[in-house]
Amino acid sequence: EAPGASGVSVENQTGVATDFRGYTVIPNVTPYYRYDISLDSSTFADNVDIPLNNQTVYPTRNAVVRAAYDTHKGYRVLLTLTRSNGEPVPFGATASVDGQDANLASIVGDKGQVFLSGLPEEGLLLVNWGSASCRADYHLDISKNMNGIVMANAVCQ
Repeated sequence: EAPGASGVSVENQTGVATDFRGYTVIPNVTPYYRYDISLDSSTFADNVDIPLNNQTVYPTRNAVVRAAYDTHKGYRVLLTLTRSNGEPVPFGATASVDGQDANLASIVGDKGQVFLSGLPEEGLLLVNWGSASCRADYHLDISKNMNGIVMANAVCQ
């Protein structure tokens, strides 16, 4: 179960892939045997990210066992954040999308660059470092897409 991740292949299972809803069934499993079910990340669409693509299950006899994956729909983005004075946001700052789980925050690297996944085309980023913080409105130009990663800039105020 990987809602929204259609056409994703299951590793080591020839011909097994998710349907248009993100669901699939693995046939012919042995009861009480450990199964590591891994989704092939090379088959993810450009706007789908699954941070943890492996689940372990132990099916019992005549049972249907569910393996649920946390699917994030949105774009993978390399965003360059600058402050209103033109300086880059400091190395080590955390950036997260307003309204999303704070556990999905990313760390800002050199020159204010941060990689984020699961971003909608536009939104608000919350950036924190030390006792300081700022907010950055962003609008993605999805035509600036390099190998599935959208390049963008935003000013943090």
